[in-house]
Amino acid sequence: MIRIDPDRAYQDPLEGAIRLAVEGHTGQVDKQGKPYILHSLEDTTYEAVDLVGMGFPSEIIDALVAITHAKGQTNLNYYRQVKQNPLALRVKRHDIDDNVNRLDTLADIMTQQRLAAKYQRAREVLFGEST
Repeated sequence: MIRIDPDRAYQDPLEGAIRLAVEGHTGQVDKQGKPYILHSLEDTTYEAVDLVGMGFPSEIIDALVAITHAKGQTNLNYYRQVKQNPLALRVKRHDIDDNVNRLDTLADIMTQQRLAAKYQRAREVLFGEST
């Protein structure tokens, strides 16, 4: 858990979210080598209690908790967790769509195919979509 400076409470949740993402994901890159700041609490040292201390609304914190894939958690259990929170579900749809739209930037065809199958399974479980 991170120690929260009381002066870091943000009046504007969007500003706070942007700063939190930048700080939490500094130096991280995604599979395409792009900055990894547009993700949830995964791979950061922040916890929900930190966000409370920063003044984030409970709706945002609940959605971030719901969309955070815990280490060792199966994808199916993760998808069930996401489905329980409407905001997390909306964010996850956009995340999957963005990831699918960038698959062709991966050089390795096997990785493209593996991730395409993973995202298709996620769409089936989360949104009832099938091809």
